[in-house]
Amino acid sequence: MSDKVMFIGDPNPSHAIDTFFHGICEVLGEENVYEFPPEIKYHSNYTLDPYNFWTVKNSKTTSLEGHIRGYQFYVDVFNNPDSGFKYIFCVNRPHLESVYSTRRYPSLYTLVQLLNDIKPERFKDIAIIFMEEEGDPFLYGHNEIYIKYFQNPTIPQSNGSMKQYPSVFEKIDLWLKVDFIRKYVKYPEKVFPLYISAPEDKLLKMVDNKILPFEERKYDVCFISGVHHQDRIKYYDILNSQLKVGNNILFCDRDNSLCGLKDYFNYLNNSKIAISVRGGEYSNTRNIEGPYLGCALFTQKLEIEIVNDYVDNHSAIFFNETNLIKKLTEYINDQDKLKSLCENSRNHCLQYHTTESRASHYLNKIKNIKNW
Repeated sequence: MSDKVMFIGDPNPSHAIDTFFHGICEVLGEENVYEFPPEIKYHSNYTLDPYNFWTVKNSKTTSLEGHIRGYQFYVDVFNNPDSGFKYIFCVNRPHLESVYSTRRYPSLYTLVQLLNDIKPERFKDIAIIFMEEEGDPFLYGHNEIYIKYFQNPTIPQSNGSMKQYPSVFEKIDLWLKVDFIRKYVKYPEKVFPLYISAPEDKLLKMVDNKILPFEERKYDVCFISGVHHQDRIKYYDILNSQLKVGNNILFCDRDNSLCGLKDYFNYLNNSKIAISVRGGEYSNTRNIEGPYLGCALFTQKLEIEIVNDYVDNHSAIFFNETNLIKKLTEYINDQDKLKSLCENSRNHCLQYHTTESRASHYLNKIKNIKNW
C-alpha cells in the first residue's frame, strides 16, 4: 500500500509551499494526496498562477463553519493503522485577525484538534509536518506570541467556552518555515527552512517543452521588473543607464512596458543571464526559473537560510549595486566563461532545487526522524 498524505490547507498562496506540494505529488503520487477541507486550490502570484498546482481530487465533502462537519471521518482515518495514511501536512499563513482568533490560524486550529483526538499509539506511525509562511517578523511582530500559542494552545469552542490543549510542539515532527531567518527569531530545533523549488513539467510547458541551447539565445541579459518594490526600480535604472555591452532585454512596468507571462518565459529562454532582484518578499521565483531554463543566475545574496544554496562564482554570481555592471561586463565579454556559468547554474538547480528533489529531501529527513 502506498503512503498517503493528508493536506490541511490554507486559502492563501505561497511560492515555496505550492512548489513543495507539487513535489510531494510527484514523489508519492497525486492519487495519494488528500485535501482537508476540499476545494482549496493553491496558487501564487502572476508567475506561478497559470501552473494550476492544485488539481487534487481526493476530497471528502467537508467544510469549516464554526465547527468542522465531517471531521470525525479524518479522526477515524488516522486512528486506523490499515488506512495507509502516514503524513499530515498542515499549511498555515496567519491572517490579519486577532492573534487568538481561530480565523487568524485556521489550519493550526484544525491541527490542534486533530492531534488531540488521534490515539497516542498512532503517532509513531504518522509524521506531523507543519508548514508556515509567516511574513516579515518586523512587520507583524507576533513571533513570540505565536510560539507561546504552540506551547499552550487555547481554542474557542462552539459553545463559547475556551478549551486548553496540550503543547503542539511535542507532536510535530518537522516544522518547515518559509522565509526562515535564524538571526532574527529563535525557533525550536525541529524547524527547517523551506525554499521555493522548480516544477519541471510546468516550466517546460511554458517554453513549449524546448529549452534553447546557449548558442541560439538572442539576449545576453534579461531583467524584468515590476514597480511594487524600490530595489527593482533602482536596479532597472542602473542597468538601463550604465550597461553598455551586450544585446539585452530590460522591462519595467513603470514605463508601461508590460510583459505577459508567456513573453516572460520566452525572454528567459532566449537569454544567457537572468538577473534576480527580490521584491517585497525574502526570496524570488527568478532564482529557480532562470537557472532551470538555462540562464546564468545573477542574484542578490538572500538573507534567508537556503538548503544547498547556489555557490558564488560557480553556480551563480552574487552582486550588489556597486559591482553589478562590472560583473555583467566581465561575463558578457567572455562568452566561454558565461556558457560555463549557465551550465553550472542549471545543473545546480536540477540537482538541488526541483520540486521532486525538494520533496525527497524532506521526506527522507522525516523518515530519519521517525526511524522508519
